[in-house]
Amino acid sequence: MTPTRAAAMLCTWRRYPVLNASWPQRSHTHTKGEPMRFALVIIGIIMVAIGAVWILQGTGMLPGSVMSGQQMWAIIGAIVLVIGIVVLIVGARMIARHRPI
Repeated sequence: MTPTRAAAMLCTWRRYPVLNASWPQRSHTHTKGEPMRFALVIIGIIMVAIGAVWILQGTGMLPGSVMSGQQMWAIIGAIVLVIGIVVLIVGARMIARHRPI
């Protein structure tokens, strides 16, 4: 065996070690980043709800607030609503992509 072949085998062994039973096994019930994906969905839902309320208040359809009838709040609400939809879609796609088959 040549020295370069031995070095290549050693590098391959280090890169791809053989799994043995004494190594701790990783639980597959919870994947890394799963709480973040669910948090994105929850944040997206909250942002959509807040944006919808602000749009209704800004257009005067939901009276009883200082923001009622103020066009600025309708615009801010629309921006928050759109951002919330984007966050919701990103979170939902991350959950769907990482779901085990």
